[in-house]
Amino acid sequence: MRNLRRDPRAVLHVVAPHGMAYVDVSPVSTEPGDATGREMAEYASRFEDPYVDLDRFYQRMVDEQRVVVRLPVSRVYGLPPGALPVPD
Repeated sequence: MRNLRRDPRAVLHVVAPHGMAYVDVSPVSTEPGDATGREMAEYASRFEDPYVDLDRFYQRMVDEQRVVVRLPVSRVYGLPPGALPVPD
């Protein structure tokens, strides 16, 4: 994490398609229910049942000094136009 904060560039390799991105790192979650914790809860709810005890989840994010690493894609190489689905 220290390296990403020093130089916020990363390469994301996906089997298909390939992409390159610069990273955006959120502030460390320092207070239960802060913006970073809420963003983590939103992402977590996409992959598992929504947390029953959000207070406990938020406290865990603070205790573990969690951050959100965002990888915005600026270019995608090697794909014909229309190869990627367009979100609704």
